[in-house]
Amino acid sequence: MNIMSEYIREQKRYSKEQLKNIFKLNDEEFKDLVKKLKAYGVLKMVNSTPTQKNLTDLTDEDIEIADVDINDEYYYVFTFVGVLTVGNIVIKCFPKYLLTKKNPLEEMKQVLKVLNKYNSKEQIINLFNGDEEQRAFNLLSIILYLINDYNENGVYINQQDIIETNGEGEILWDNTINETFAIISNNRPFYIELQTTNTVSDDMDYFTRLHRCIVTECCNKLKQGGLLEIFEIEDINISEECIYDFGDIDYILYRLQRELNVQFVTRKQRLLKTL
Repeated sequence: MNIMSEYIREQKRYSKEQLKNIFKLNDEEFKDLVKKLKAYGVLKMVNSTPTQKNLTDLTDEDIEIADVDINDEYYYVFTFVGVLTVGNIVIKCFPKYLLTKKNPLEEMKQVLKVLNKYNSKEQIINLFNGDEEQRAFNLLSIILYLINDYNENGVYINQQDIIETNGEGEILWDNTINETFAIISNNRPFYIELQTTNTVSDDMDYFTRLHRCIVTECCNKLKQGGLLEIFEIEDINISEECIYDFGDIDYILYRLQRELNVQFVTRKQRLLKTL
């Protein structure tokens, strides 16, 4: 599913036809979008009057409480500043005081930096754990969380402790004494082969590969919507696999649940739940 990303100005009065053209929607798609935006509390409908057309603020008296209709009786007013997603539509709503710009990239960067100060990673995950529509609404937050987590912590890794002979790790004296031969000199044992421990990572681990695939796909989604620059994120391309290489959705969820059952590291638990 390709992402469509468009700018919208806060508090501007948009007609139905304007929004349909901006987001390339038919009547039914437009009606569905408006219903969701109203439910999330980020869109208001006001009467379509000459007085309303040139207003830049919204008061409680202006709000028309009504079901979404597909006629032209209303203006549609966005009442938030920031970025949100509804399905494959990304809405970049910039402040109302930017009157002369249609693509205020630099200004939106500053707005998002301010907003990010009030949004922790835990808040993003809590949003993800909502109901079905809430999850769709916060798809962008999930994508940003996964990318930021990767940039901070790297790829998901399962490590395994192995025993080596004459390795560089800690010497396992019990194993060395019980499993190797010693040379006795002056009544002192000398061990030619020392058993040592080492921790290795499996780059071909199922979850390592899955994490790389999903992070790459997240960046591709942002790139499609022209959002890499606005969030000042470098492109990440660390996998050539697609999600179907890991089995169907039910199988992937089954593997994730099994891994979650044996994983006790908090960061890894949170990441597995988000994947």
